[in-house]
Amino acid sequence: MHQYQKELNEDLDPVRLYDALMMRDDDIDAAILELEALIKQGSSFAMVALGNIYLYGSYGTLPYEQKGEALLLQATDMGSIEGGYRLACYYDYRERHAEAFELYSDLSDRGFSPANYRLGWAYH
Repeated sequence: MHQYQKELNEDLDPVRLYDALMMRDDDIDAAILELEALIKQGSSFAMVALGNIYLYGSYGTLPYEQKGEALLLQATDMGSIEGGYRLACYYDYRERHAEAFELYSDLSDRGFSPANYRLGWAYH
């Protein structure tokens, strides 16, 4: 099972979260409201999902990078491997390589193999 699916299944309310994720294509505003409600309940996966939407302006939204980064950082601080990996990829994208390397190293130590791949490229 992929980390994404594992964290989704282990979330506080996986059915409600899944429904919110499925709304994104048809009604992004409703999906954002639902994800925000889940975040208020402590859903780290909702933080990851909404953070990613804000970082890149997904689903027709405008990018709001500061808020997206803050949500991914909060999810990472709560132990989300998926949040940490997406934040590290964002740091790489923004050429903040030292911060990315630190996150990849932490994720690698936690056994997350995609982080090992990214670390390999950092040394290449």
